Formats: sequence, structure tokens, C-alpha cells
Amino acid sequence: MIRKKNHIVLVGDANQISGIVTLEDILEELVGDIEDEYDSVPNYIYSYGTAWIMGGGVLMDKVASAVGLNWSEKYNQSTVPTLGEWCTEILGHPPKGGEIIEGDNLRVMPRKFRRKKLAEAVVSIAGDAHRRRTQV
Repeated sequence: MIRKKNHIVLVGDANQISGIVTLEDILEELVGDIEDEYDSVPNYIYSYGTAWIMGGGVLMDKVASAVGLNWSEKYNQSTVPTLGEWCTEILGHPPKGGEIIEGDNLRVMPRKFRRKKLAEAVVSIAGDAHRRRTQV
């Protein structure tokens, strides 16, 4: 890989591709996780009709503030998870495409992933709380 300056190798068995190994993958196996620009998840919030498009890195206190929920007693400053971490906590596993996550009066529909982490989701108020809010 180094001599030919290739950074990606297709690993296969019997002329079939079974995976991709990058130079970063090899280095991370040797020295541990390498943080780079692709490892962080976005933390933006945009209004989207009656919902919001949010990055997976948005802290849940910011999510609550954006959607108008009061979670001041739910999270103290040292334990505020990100939207992606919250989804993982609710599901018991990292979210996947097509899953809908509901909890704490929120409904989260994942839209984009980056390296198996939630990068973007559509967030709305779940169930009756949503109906009450739109009727006001």
C-alpha cells in the first residue's frame, strides 16, 4: 500500500469483494482511534415545516429548547447526550436507516449517517404533544 501510494485495498476471497480496508483502518488497529474531520457529527438545527432537521451532534438540551420542551431537570450539564447518543440509548443499539425513534415526547427519523453514526435526522414532537402544540 505504501510503496504504490494506494490508500484503499479491496479485500476479497475467491475473486469476490468482501470488504474495503483503508490505510486509516490499519493505523487505527495499531495505535487506536484517529480523530479526523469525518469522525465528528454535525450540530446544526434548521426549521422544517412543523419539524426540524438536526445534526446528530446537537446536544439534547439544545434539541429540547428548539422544539419547546422543558428538560431542565432531565439532564444536568455534565450528562447531556447528543441526539445520536440519545437515539442509541432509546433503541439499545445505534440507529439504522428506516428506524423511527420515539421517547421523551420526541419522534426522530434518521436521514443520514457518517461512519455508522447519526449525522442528520428529522425531529418532531411525538403523538399528542405534537397535536396540542399545532392547535395552539
